[in-house]
Amino acid sequence: MEQFPHNELFEPDETTDEVEPRDSACLRWAKFVSIVVVLALMLGGLFGISVNAVALHTLFSSNHKFPTDREKRLMQPSDNDTKHAFRQRFVVGGTIGGVCGLIYVIRCLVKNEDP
Repeated sequence: MEQFPHNELFEPDETTDEVEPRDSACLRWAKFVSIVVVLALMLGGLFGISVNAVALHTLFSSNHKFPTDREKRLMQPSDNDTKHAFRQRFVVGGTIGGVCGLIYVIRCLVKNEDP
C-alpha cells in the first residue's frame, strides 16, 4: 500500500498570516452606509411596484389567449395604485431593507471585519 504524503491543505499557509491593512475609518463607514442605503432602496422599490408586478404576472402567466374578467380587473387602476399607497409601500420596504442592512453592519462591527 502506498503511503500518502502529508496533506498540504490542512497546513496553515504562511502567506495568509500577513495582516492586510484595513481601510480608513471614513471608507469603512461609507461602505456600511452604502450597504444600508442600497438594501433600503432595492427593497423599497420592490415593495413599491409589487402590486403592479403581481397583476402583470397574473395577466401574462395565464394560458388563455384573451384576458379573463379577473385579469382585466387586476389591471384596472385601483386604490392600491395611488401615489400615497406607492409611497407607503416604498417606506415599508425601505424600512425592512434598512433594518436588514443595519443587522449586517452590526454583525461586521461585532466581528471586527470589513464588509
